[in-house]
Amino acid sequence: MVVSNNIEVKLNSIPEELTLLVQWVVWNGISNKKVPVDPKTGKPASVSDPSCWSSFDEAVSAYQAGGYSGIGFVFTKNDPYVG
Repeated sequence: MVVSNNIEVKLNSIPEELTLLVQWVVWNGISNKKVPVDPKTGKPASVSDPSCWSSFDEAVSAYQAGGYSGIGFVFTKNDPYVG
């Protein structure tokens, strides 16, 4: 578990099969919206551009380094997942 900005992220609760996918971003809360950020560059991420996504470990590392409100998984139409 990691607590940052008063938000508790339960890393152990994330299904392992999702952690193996390179579909992760970090995010910041701006005006009641979750704005995705590329964990590798710190620049805005697009949920439709896979080049902006990272591994779970990269997203967690960026989040733990500070400056982000949370981590997020990017769901795509090619996934068998919903959330």
